[in-house]
Amino acid sequence: MPELWDIYDRNRTSLGKTHIRGEKLPEGEFHIIVNILSVNNDGKILITKRHPDKPFGGMWEISGGSVISG
Repeated sequence: MPELWDIYDRNRTSLGKTHIRGEKLPEGEFHIIVNILSVNNDGKILITKRHPDKPFGGMWEISGGSVISG
């Protein structure tokens, strides 16, 4: 089953349609993504290293991703 995203305009107004992950978004259409910084009481930030087989493999990253439809 494909991952679906809700689609918005540049003002974050819903366009009432979905988009399949991996397909090119038409110009003027957007989807919401999030990034999460996990900080402990000592002020240390949790980061992860990308799997070597992923794009930018071996690079450091913070948690995040696309908001799925609904």
